Amino acid sequence: MMNRGHVDTASVGQVLGWWQLSCDAQIGLTERMVRWMVLMCAIGVAIWAPIKVSAQTVETRPTVDTVRIGDQFDVQYVVRATAAFPEVDLPESLGADSEGFAALEVVDVKRFRQEARQDSILVRFQYFGIQDTLLPSIGFKFFGNGRDTTVFSAQVPLFFGSSLPNDSTQAELRPLKEIYDFNQPWWVFALWALAVIALMTLIGWFIWTRVSTREEAEPEPVVEPVVFESPLVVLRDSLDQKGAELARLEPDTFERYYDELGDAIRAYVEAVYGIRSLEMTTYETLRALQSEGYPDSLVKSTRAVLLEADKIKFARFTPTVDHARVVLEHARDFVRRVELDDRQRLEAMRKAVEEPRHD
Repeated sequence: MMNRGHVDTASVGQVLGWWQLSCDAQIGLTERMVRWMVLMCAIGVAIWAPIKVSAQTVETRPTVDTVRIGDQFDVQYVVRATAAFPEVDLPESLGADSEGFAALEVVDVKRFRQEARQDSILVRFQYFGIQDTLLPSIGFKFFGNGRDTTVFSAQVPLFFGSSLPNDSTQAELRPLKEIYDFNQPWWVFALWALAVIALMTLIGWFIWTRVSTREEAEPEPVVEPVVFESPLVVLRDSLDQKGAELARLEPDTFERYYDELGDAIRAYVEAVYGIRSLEMTTYETLRALQSEGYPDSLVKSTRAVLLEADKIKFARFTPTVDHARVVLEHARDFVRRVELDDRQRLEAMRKAVEEPRHD
């Protein structure tokens, strides 16, 4: 019978053997895992390192770091290509319409070929700002093997330096604060727009009021119908007036009386026959009537009046009231004669004056 306190040596050795085998198995698994991770890292480095080393680069090299208003300075952009993108398109000119060129003006651009797969451009800027700024980012296009990519230059800061001296005598010329650009709120522009609209509306209303008032205040003129004043009626009225003056004639008024009586006959001859009798002598008037082919009776009646008037003016004849009455009767005989002879002529004259106004 075996003692309970005795330990079986064979059993212990067997257990130790199993533990040793288990430890060896775990050590082998851990070592394989470590080796696998190291291999993956090596592969990643082998793939990434060539790409990282061979990436396209653009280096920005400004000649200054502080500028003042009006300063000109150069900036060199060194461009390095790669085997994957061996060609690079360098800009011939730089536009000044972008936000980065607000305080900078491009004066000149030069291109240089330094070596294979390395180019550079030299840009001369002029500064017109009043505060710190950044060099604008410029894009360079690389291409090759049917592909292309764009790399932008770094934005290098430029610090603003005042052109005023640092002594205390010029301190009053320095601004108390930096100058900042403030964005106007939208309602300011809205107020300006409303003000412009209101002003234009007021101007339009004023012009419309003036025009409408002028149209109301200036009615269209009324065209008065033209009434034909017959020379025969005018002559008859003149003779009636002379008949009324017979009773009031005085020795010093006879000459005027005969002149007005003769001028009344001459005015009719000039208006109806077109003979300028008022500017002619009696002889010229009678001869013109005869040459125009007017009846002898008309010429005789005209002579009876005009010659009697000339006797008073040129022959120093002393008339009487009875003689004046006889001459007036000759003038009325002239009226009765032309009233019959010139009826058609007077009617044609009336139509020429009145009828065109009715068209």
